[in-house]
Amino acid sequence: MKQSVLKICSWIVAMLATTAVHAYDFQVDGVYYKGNATAKTASVTKGDDLYSGTVTIPATVTNGGVTYNVTAIEANAFANSIHLTGVNIGSNVTTIGYRAFQNCEELASVVIPDGSPFHSYTNLGKNNGVENDEVITSELLQLTEN
Repeated sequence: MKQSVLKICSWIVAMLATTAVHAYDFQVDGVYYKGNATAKTASVTKGDDLYSGTVTIPATVTNGGVTYNVTAIEANAFANSIHLTGVNIGSNVTTIGYRAFQNCEELASVVIPDGSPFHSYTNLGKNNGVENDEVITSELLQLTEN
């Protein structure tokens, strides 16, 4: 009996070790998303790899024949992406989550389209190369005509 329980436990551990746990539903052009097919909305989230360089978040993204409005950047979505240098945010994004840019040491710009319907974007994280890292500032935001 003891050996059977040990074998079952070993099998469970082996299964868990080989099963990838993803916090995202899909990936398009190097950006990870969680999607809500019913509401047809998606949010940018963490993925298997850290982000680097300049990331462009589109207004919409299509996966599996469904087009989603990209409406949010989740809490900690870009956290610890130390080689992330810029983010271009699509016009449908209304919320940037808590500490979305925590420890993004090389982050130099976040570009938000003129007229963007932002609802919140505070406390984006520390150590992100921005002087005032508690509240997104006009120095960080480069409002553009997109």
